[in-house]
Formats: sequence, C-alpha cells, structure tokens
Amino acid sequence: MVTAKAVLRSIRQTFLVILITLVLAEITFRIYHHINPSFVFYEDSYNRFRGKPGAPDFDSHLNSKGFKDLEYKQQKKNGVYRIAGIGDSFAFGVVPYRYVYLTRLEEILAENWKRTEVINMGIVKTGPNEYLALLVNEGLDLNPDMVLVSFFIGNDFQQKRAERKLYTYSFM
Repeated sequence: MVTAKAVLRSIRQTFLVILITLVLAEITFRIYHHINPSFVFYEDSYNRFRGKPGAPDFDSHLNSKGFKDLEYKQQKKNGVYRIAGIGDSFAFGVVPYRYVYLTRLEEILAENWKRTEVINMGIVKTGPNEYLALLVNEGLDLNPDMVLVSFFIGNDFQQKRAERKLYTYSFM
C-alpha cells in the first residue's frame, strides 16, 4: 500500500533531481558560451551578433576581429585618412565584400581624393547604444579621422525596449 508520505517523498526527490539537472545545464551552457560564444544565448554586449573571426562570407572571410573587412593595423600609416564605419547589417553588408558600400566608398575616395582607409566595423542586429559602445571600446583606439555611423530608420529610432523578464536571463 502506497502511503501519502511515500508519494510526497517521491515528488520531493523528483523535484530535487529536476532542479539539480536544470542548475547543471545552466552552468554547462554558460561555460560553453564562454568558450564558444553564440548569439543563441542572450547577452547585452554588442558582441552577441559579431561574426566569428575567419568565418567564410561569400567569396572571402571575416577578418581576425570578426568584421567584414580586410585585416588592418591598429596604427594608422602617415598620410592616410581613416574612417571608422559603424552600423548594423547595412554597414556589415549582406552582399559580398567587394559590393559593401563601405568598401566601395574606400575605393572611390582613394581614386578621387586621397589615400583612405574605411574600416568596416558593422555588426548585425545592433543599434545606437551598441554603436556608441563599439566606438568607445574599439573604434577610438584606431584613431579615426572620421566616424561614419549608419543609422537605419527602420529600427534604429524605435522606442525604448520593453523591460526584460527575470527568466530571460537564464541560458536555459
């Protein structure tokens, strides 16, 4: 005969096993994300949707910083006018590298004006707050002569985002 006490104990044990499993899964996902970041897991950083360094992209590869551009040196060469191009998918470019408007801009300025570097720092699914963070954390170190910020009227000027629910902070 099964008593109410035995049923209650089984329920508690089941609940404990489920709780331990969820905690271990959360820890495992967080460790995995730390080693191999993925946009699947939420984070507030602009790096959430940054490309993986060296990832293939049409007929080229992303550079060592995960941007759709050629490798560039931190230190700017003498006589070079440097522009840091920041934005979302419009700046990143959903076309092959040679057709991205920042690449074309660099070519046109170099032909018609003076030696110019346009560094594409576009990251998909970012907005004005992330543009500022990217500029402060990485862009200013490049010592650009100009910063070209590409705003998209479709989503960069939206109202404030809704407050996040507590459960959305979990990787589970």
